[in-house]
Amino acid sequence: MAAAELNRCKNWKIAQKKLRKLRTFLGRVIRDIERESKTFSDQMRRGLGIAKKILKQRPGSKNKIYSVHAPAVNCIAKGKAHKKYEFGSKVSIATTVKDNWVVGLCSFSDNPYDGHTIQDVLNQIKRLTGDYPTEAYCDRGYKGSEGHIYSTHVYLQNTKRNVSAKIRQRLKSRSAIEPVIGHLKADHRLDRNYLLGESGDRINSVMAGCAFNLKKLMAAFLFWFYSLIRSVSMPAKSNVAA
Repeated sequence: MAAAELNRCKNWKIAQKKLRKLRTFLGRVIRDIERESKTFSDQMRRGLGIAKKILKQRPGSKNKIYSVHAPAVNCIAKGKAHKKYEFGSKVSIATTVKDNWVVGLCSFSDNPYDGHTIQDVLNQIKRLTGDYPTEAYCDRGYKGSEGHIYSTHVYLQNTKRNVSAKIRQRLKSRSAIEPVIGHLKADHRLDRNYLLGESGDRINSVMAGCAFNLKKLMAAFLFWFYSLIRSVSMPAKSNVAA
C-alpha cells in the first residue's frame, strides 16, 4: 500500500526502492519454503506458482497477476478520465431493442477484443431463446464485426451509409443499454463479484441478468394489478341528459 501511495504521489525513486525490498522478501520466502518442504500439496504448488510469477513480472509483462486469491482478474482499460482502468473480467451484455430485456450476458476469463465476443453472445442468445436475432446493434468497440454473423446482421453505431431510416433510428436507441449496464452494476452486484474463480464470474453475471429481468417482470405485473384494482374501484360514469 505504501508503494502504491508513493506511485500515486509520483515519488518514483522511493516507490521503486520499496518494491525492490518487497521482491527480496518474497524471493526469500519462496526459497525457504522450497528448501524446508519435501512434499508439496496441489494447493501449495499452485500458490508457489503464483508467487513465482509475481516475483518475475514487470510493468511491461503480459498476463500479469493482479490478485493472489483471484489470478484470473484482468486489467481492463476503460478510456475514461475518472476511471482509466478496472480490474475484473469482461462481460458482454445483449438486450432487446424495444423493452430492454436482458437476453444475453456472457462473461470472459481473459480480456478479448469486443468484436471477438459477439459470436459467443449470439450463441448464448440462441440457447436461451431458440434462435439467432435478426439484427444486432453494437457500439464502435465492435469494429470489424459488421456484416452477417450466422443469421444475424450486425450494425455499428453511427453507421449512415446504405441503411434505412428505421435502422438509423434503432442505432440511435442503442445507447439505451447504457442505463441497463448501470443498473446491473449498481443494483444487481455486477460491479463487484464475491464468488470465486472463473465459474463464479459466469454465475454472478448470469444471476445479475436474471435479477434484472425478474425486477422488470415484477414491475410490469404490479402495474397491471394496480390498473385492474383502480378500474374496478372507480365508480361507473352514468350518462345523464338534462
